[in-house]
Amino acid sequence: MTFIRHRSVIKTAAKLFSVIIFTALLVFGAVILGLRIKHQHFYGSAFKEFEVPGLSGGFVPQGLDYCEEQSVFLISGYESGSNRAIVYAVTHNGNYRELSLENTDGKELICHSGGISHTEKYVYVVGGGKCYVFPFDAFFSEEKPSVTAVQSFDSFNRASFCTCDEEYLYIGEYYYPIGYNSDASHHITTPSGDINKAVIMAFKLDDGSAAGVDVQPVFVLSATERIQGMCVVKGGRLFLSASSVFRGSQIYVYDYNAVRENSGSLSIGDGEIPLYYLDSKSLISTTEILPQSEGIIMLGDRLYMLFESASRRYMYGKLLDSQYVYSAPMDFFVL
Repeated sequence: MTFIRHRSVIKTAAKLFSVIIFTALLVFGAVILGLRIKHQHFYGSAFKEFEVPGLSGGFVPQGLDYCEEQSVFLISGYESGSNRAIVYAVTHNGNYRELSLENTDGKELICHSGGISHTEKYVYVVGGGKCYVFPFDAFFSEEKPSVTAVQSFDSFNRASFCTCDEEYLYIGEYYYPIGYNSDASHHITTPSGDINKAVIMAFKLDDGSAAGVDVQPVFVLSATERIQGMCVVKGGRLFLSASSVFRGSQIYVYDYNAVRENSGSLSIGDGEIPLYYLDSKSLISTTEILPQSEGIIMLGDRLYMLFESASRRYMYGKLLDSQYVYSAPMDFFVL
């Protein structure tokens, strides 16, 4: 009789477990279906450019850049678990090379490798409060599977993403109240009443400098939370990629000319530099995109977008087809 009771208990537990698993799968499926329906406008307007390499091996994509003369995309990120900094050089048809990054001492660079951008001479990769400077040509040499930094400098913030325009290297930070705080001096109430808690430092490009930039920032942008990527577009538009698990992802577009009409100041080191505000007054538009957006770049009149959600940390992303770099026309974001 005891044996029969035990079998009955086991059967009941097995049935209960099956019901729980089945219910969980139904809920998960409903969530994915809901997200796909929510983003139908995105799927209808965006184009899959190519698949991000290295995802099955634990690569966590973060930054996106494009080298026009070489027709090659650079995707920065890190290896899940080891935090080894990696860059993939990817062609338009999806062929790629993996490059390990090394610190100035020739040792493997271990950090939450974030954004990537370049000038004619240098490639900049940011992470852990620093900007690492690499020789541009080394990324296209077939001789070594690694690239060594020639210099590094302090970014004066968390250094989560970066971009270059014709005058400046911008290095910004990601703020989120759970696990991603920023310095209290970066918590700023803007003239429009918004409370921004992150900053983007602007470093003047300088070909005569060993780092290709003046390593002291010349001005700072006060930015909202959850920013993972940025690009400055000719014609006075500034695009930001915002992302978090619970609030999804958005592209914010600002009137960059209007931003620079209203300034304050922020203390950096022993001095003060001009402060400009990215806030609701200069915000032009907000557009929902796929979850866990990261680096963005503008090529021609199309915005290219990278997503972390397809990495092994967020496997649900592959069910949303977020393992691709997507592009969408500018008028999808700015009417």
